[in-house]
Amino acid sequence: MNKKTEEIKEFLNSSINRFQEENEKPNAVGIYRCPWSSWITTNFNIHEKMEDTGNNCLDFVEFDFMEIAEWENEYKAGNPEFKLKGSLKTHDHELGDEHLNEFVFEYL
Repeated sequence: MNKKTEEIKEFLNSSINRFQEENEKPNAVGIYRCPWSSWITTNFNIHEKMEDTGNNCLDFVEFDFMEIAEWENEYKAGNPEFKLKGSLKTHDHELGDEHLNEFVFEYL
């Protein structure tokens, strides 16, 4: 999953910049990812206060979408490995997706 880091960073930066050019400065930015379905989205909130959203990206308006086909294949192939804070992690489907959530935090 780490192979796309630079591409994801560029997507996020350009998405945030384009959103601000087309709209206004958002109150909050959310990143929602779904590796088992191979996509990542940026979501923005310009009308509600952050406390009113419950910190939930899905309450925000989806703005931009990036598909990463390798994610779905890698996720379904077994236990994908990724580097997090300098150490190699192996995703275990039985333990939930907390490591994968933590992986996305580096992009924030």
